[in-house]
Formats: sequence, structure tokens, C-alpha cells
Amino acid sequence: MTEDADNEYCFKLLVRIKHPTVPLTDKTHALDRETAHAWSVGDPGPVGASFQFRRYTYWLTSRAVLGTRFFSRELEIDLTWLQSKRDFVRSLLDTGGSVSLEVWLPGQINIGDVFTPVLLGKMAELGVGFGIEVLPHLDDELRMGSAR
Repeated sequence: MTEDADNEYCFKLLVRIKHPTVPLTDKTHALDRETAHAWSVGDPGPVGASFQFRRYTYWLTSRAVLGTRFFSRELEIDLTWLQSKRDFVRSLLDTGGSVSLEVWLPGQINIGDVFTPVLLGKMAELGVGFGIEVLPHLDDELRMGSAR
């Protein structure tokens, strides 16, 4: 694939962490990155939810990328950041937590990429999951700054 300088391309990258017992403060301090959504196990649940308290700790960071279709390059940046936190990531995984890298793609444009065996191997070696979600109106939300 060749680089396409067309600004129609956009996507969102997320790093998502869940853990049954580790408090949020431990994650936020160790990861040293701005949080988009977060709560700790035992925090009050949202109003109207079927549960009174949160059952796990949740931490999410995300970033929007505009002007390129090659999300594997951008995902590798987040993977490299997670690799720099390898001991912390391993401690989360070894105690029942999960860590995933995710790509949100807009459903109304043609966008794709190829993940190299090297990139996939790095993710597997670290124990990080990978997710892709296609959202029908993501590009409008990213361009207006409202995608969470």
C-alpha cells in the first residue's frame, strides 16, 4: 500500500485495561498517560444501572488520527509505549487483568491496512489483545471532536 495523503481517512486508537482488584490510582500512576474513561472496582455504578457498584477497575486512553489510512503504524506507537511498561502490564495480566489495543474504524469509507507478523508477534509476546470495531458515523464524530 502507498501512503494516501487524502484527509478523508480517520480512525481512533484505544488502550483498554480491566482488572478485578487493582485500584485505579495504581494504574494511572504507573501508566502516566491521560485517561479518557476510568473507574475503580467498588466505585458506585452509573445511575440507573442494574448494579450498585463497579465489578472491576477500568482504564481507557484514546486518540484520534486524521489524514492517514495506515492504522498499524499508529498502533505500533501505542504498543511500543505499552512495551515500555512491560513489568506493569505483566503484573496486571498475571493477576487476572486484561490489556487490549483497539482500532475504531469509520464504516462509511474504504480504509484498511496489513498487520505484519512482527507487529502481531510483539503483541502476542506482551500478552496484549487486539480489537477492531467499525462504527458507522465515526469520521463525523472525530472531525467534530465528539468521539469518546
